[in-house]
Amino acid sequence: MKKLFFVFVFTLFPFLTKAQLGVRTAYTFTDKVYHYGFAGVSSNSDPFYGGFSYYGGAHIGSHKGKVQFVPEIGAELYMMLFGIGLSANTHAITPRAGISFFNKYQLQAGYSLPLREGATFEGFTLSFVINIFGGMSPW
Repeated sequence: MKKLFFVFVFTLFPFLTKAQLGVRTAYTFTDKVYHYGFAGVSSNSDPFYGGFSYYGGAHIGSHKGKVQFVPEIGAELYMMLFGIGLSANTHAITPRAGISFFNKYQLQAGYSLPLREGATFEGFTLSFVINIFGGMSPW
């Protein structure tokens, strides 16, 4: 267990020391024809050719006539124009891949694996993400 901890810390430490805190906003469409907005915070490595991003926040949407908040955490790896990631929320675990413009703008497709019956996140998902960090405007 100690070895795993040290590998984790020393692998991520260089990226965490240069991290930039930011705001993460997104729009997500799910296979079950649900639409969700997302608001949260992120920790991003310096956006040059590639890096890591960690985030947490909540999806906000309507399900069966009720407003629903779905908390989510996730991690992403991006390299130039390509990105992959994994997120987990109270409904599903979602691996995803897509286009990433230096981790500032992202278009991601994924497949949600439900964790419970009646999950709104199930099957194909499509997300558009805007990360605002490092004193940069979204444009």
